[in-house]
Amino acid sequence: MTYNISTTQRLAPGETWTINDRIGINVVAPAQGHTVVSFNNAGTILINTDSPFISAGFNYDYGSEDRGSVFTNEATGVFRMVSTGGLNATFGFTSGQGFAGWNGDFINHGLFEVTATAFAAGVNTSDMTFTFVNTGQFLIRGGTAAIGVWADNGVDLQNSGLIEAVALE
Repeated sequence: MTYNISTTQRLAPGETWTINDRIGINVVAPAQGHTVVSFNNAGTILINTDSPFISAGFNYDYGSEDRGSVFTNEATGVFRMVSTGGLNATFGFTSGQGFAGWNGDFINHGLFEVTATAFAAGVNTSDMTFTFVNTGQFLIRGGTAAIGVWADNGVDLQNSGLIEAVALE
């Protein structure tokens, strides 16, 4: 089941979310009184999907007004997405399920991993003010192709960790 969030949240160390859906966590419009929706993962998020459609681990939905929001995978955080559903794309972090749009920034200090039987991208964004920070392990594996960070309008990329994108064929 997809987790829809409309307020800033944190998954604590030792907590695990196991999700068996084509979208893992979906940021929707902020709840009344909130202007941004950020998410910190210090626990474990496991997303397994066999959907034949485009899939996304962490998705900023249309209309979610995400400027100022941040997804942070803390040093203890594990974010793992596995897609076995066929030939459509799999995105670890995206906006509008792989289409152009605004989204929050991305910070990884832990393990962020995406594996797909077809195309896999760790990040897909068209945000013109996007910041990507990685001090951890950012591992992307696609059966046919893999892209680590796909930023159509540029990115402020800061990396002192490991970024690895591998096509398995």
